[in-house]
Amino acid sequence: MVKKAAKIFLINKRNEILIFLRDDKPSIDYPNYWDLIGGLIEPEETPGQTLTREIIEEINISVSNITLLGNILIKKNPLNSEDTQIFVFKGNIDREISEIQLNEGQKLEFVKLEELENFRIVPEYKEFFSKLI
Repeated sequence: MVKKAAKIFLINKRNEILIFLRDDKPSIDYPNYWDLIGGLIEPEETPGQTLTREIIEEINISVSNITLLGNILIKKNPLNSEDTQIFVFKGNIDREISEIQLNEGQKLEFVKLEELENFRIVPEYKEFFSKLI
């Protein structure tokens, strides 16, 4: 069975993307990796509904202009418990980092798309991001 998740590129006025550092717990997929806001799709939820719920749970803000960019398949590996299909969206955020409270994970950063290569992120994300540059 394939897990399904929804993640979002939250882009600010400086064309930077909001990412967060996942918790460093061995019980989660990709512990201590940088990630996009989002999470697993629950039964009876659409990817869009998942995003709305996850954005509120993780950073408690509203997001505008949400559109689907595509999807990524991450195969089961030592850092991922099973195959995962990720629906990747983008949206606009009009807050400074100091105005955002992270409720899950270790910390938040705004980064330029081309700077993501310097962060420890899921390899399949890097491939997807490279197509956006």
